[in-house]
Amino acid sequence: MAYVRPSTATANCGKVFEIGPIGRVPRFCRPACRTAACDRAKRGGRPSAEDNQLALIWGVLQDAGVIPADRPLPIRKSEGGA
Repeated sequence: MAYVRPSTATANCGKVFEIGPIGRVPRFCRPACRTAACDRAKRGGRPSAEDNQLALIWGVLQDAGVIPADRPLPIRKSEGGA
């Protein structure tokens, strides 16, 4: 019985696709998916859990009337040198 390689999901879009019988396992389903992943990395990727939590709490405080609704979300200072 011949070995059948399993399907894999794309690292960027999550699309499941079949992989060939030989060679390395691809990380992307097509070149456009690779380009989109590169562009996302250049922009800084996904927001961190801390950023998501800050936005959620900020919205709750605005809904409760503690913070004025027209006040923008504060920008976190980057952690690190200089």
